[in-house]
Amino acid sequence: MIFHTGALSGTFDEAADVIASETTLRTIPRGEDFVAFTCSMLRELPVERGPRGWRLSHSPNHRLWDSFDRKLDRLEELWGTTNLFVSALGPWSLAAQVELPNGHLAVTDKGALRDITEVLAESLASQYEEPLLSELEAGQIPGTSDFDVIAPVPATVLGERLAGIKQLATNHLHVARIAQPHTLVFPLAELTGTEKLDLFGELYSSGMDAVLAVEPTCTVSTISRLFDCLSIEPRALDLTNASTRSNLLDTARMLAAIRQVDETLARDF
Repeated sequence: MIFHTGALSGTFDEAADVIASETTLRTIPRGEDFVAFTCSMLRELPVERGPRGWRLSHSPNHRLWDSFDRKLDRLEELWGTTNLFVSALGPWSLAAQVELPNGHLAVTDKGALRDITEVLAESLASQYEEPLLSELEAGQIPGTSDFDVIAPVPATVLGERLAGIKQLATNHLHVARIAQPHTLVFPLAELTGTEKLDLFGELYSSGMDAVLAVEPTCTVSTISRLFDCLSIEPRALDLTNASTRSNLLDTARMLAAIRQVDETLARDF
């Protein structure tokens, strides 16, 4: 199975056509603003535009919520189904990019972080993407001012908040081991070095399903060599794209190449 990850260019209908043509798991097309897309499905967590980005608000944002509803309605017209795969920012990466009404990042407030986690857990999301875990652990998330220092968050704390998530996309294997998602989405290109290979092999051998994020140059031989190196018998694997393209034509070509690999894996693995 293959699905698209990341932003898509072009009109909504054009992006939907590429998704329908080149993938087997249909995802809702989104633009560059992943925070806005995630918040558009969270009616219990209203946000508004602030001077630096999005911030939590006490007022409902019907315009943002209605945009998500229109997308669902349009996809039902185009695809004839509402059975969709929805990828959203996870609680840590969302809280690290959304401000509180007082101007501080939500990740600095335990109550706000708890609320974000709970609301996301009740959302339509099928997968949670956490691209900022390494920065959070290293204390590299910039505050909203020079005096607003975001303290490092231990990997144990990061993982415990993500426990119970069905599908987690991250490049932080130590957090994934703590969170124990049912499915881990991990970039194939980053599976280098003994520590990462051993840890990925441990998680996969324990029964955790895997989705590999790959480039269009990836081949079945590349994936076979990975499992030979791990000395693990491969189970069914799903694929997604590791990078995005600036236009829809290149996106379609990229997904078509990955789909060919996915079809061979489904047949031979």
